Amino acid sequence: MIYVAYDHGGFDLAQKVKEHLSKIGEEFESVGSDFLQPKDDYTISAFTANKKIMQSVKNRGIYICTTGVGSCIAANRENKIRAAICDNARTATIARQKNNINVLVLGSEQTNFRKAKKIIDAFLSTPFEGGRHLKRVRDLTYGITVVKEKEFGE
Repeated sequence: MIYVAYDHGGFDLAQKVKEHLSKIGEEFESVGSDFLQPKDDYTISAFTANKKIMQSVKNRGIYICTTGVGSCIAANRENKIRAAICDNARTATIARQKNNINVLVLGSEQTNFRKAKKIIDAFLSTPFEGGRHLKRVRDLTYGITVVKEKEFGE
């Protein structure tokens, strides 16, 4: 399931994104208002979508606000969410391959729908490479346990 979370700043782009997901046959759930509400808050939609995404490792999200920054920060408050703002398809591809992002964040000011379609398609079609990247993704997801080595000269 893909959760599309957005606020007033991402409302228009989110409507087009949902149409695109329908056209390509992706199952999604909207986490935002059905009509434009100027006081919508990206934190509410992102935190709500985070909870849903964490219910299954197969779940993903597409979060949209004006710049993408607030939604990305809100998304990454949860350990099992790995969100990245992507403003082109290449970044989305690398973020999936190397960082196994499960939340794509778009800024509506920087990303028109034509560009967003390419970014979303890259995000949805690119698998995680695993291998040497697996340890890093585990560290990002669960935190790093640092073992202090004995310092020289003690």
